Amino acid sequence: MNKRVPPIGKADGTTFEILAERVKDVHNATSSVAKGAVNQLLTIRNWAIGCYIVEYEQEGCDRAKYGLVYCKIWLTNSPSRGLTVSC
Repeated sequence: MNKRVPPIGKADGTTFEILAERVKDVHNATSSVAKGAVNQLLTIRNWAIGCYIVEYEQEGCDRAKYGLVYCKIWLTNSPSRGLTVSC
């Protein structure tokens, strides 16, 4: 869309088809940019929401407390040594 488009009007012989084609070109050129911007903003929004949820659930710990029960059960039944539950 870097090319300069001359003004159009019925007086210069522009037809409805030419007008429709120019409208379509503007729509196509701008909609792809708009989709990219919206996608970027939604990604940032979703990341921020996830960050808030993680902070709420974990209360400053490395993992949420509800996971401690499962970790303790797994470690009790696991033959692995040197693993501990923290936080």
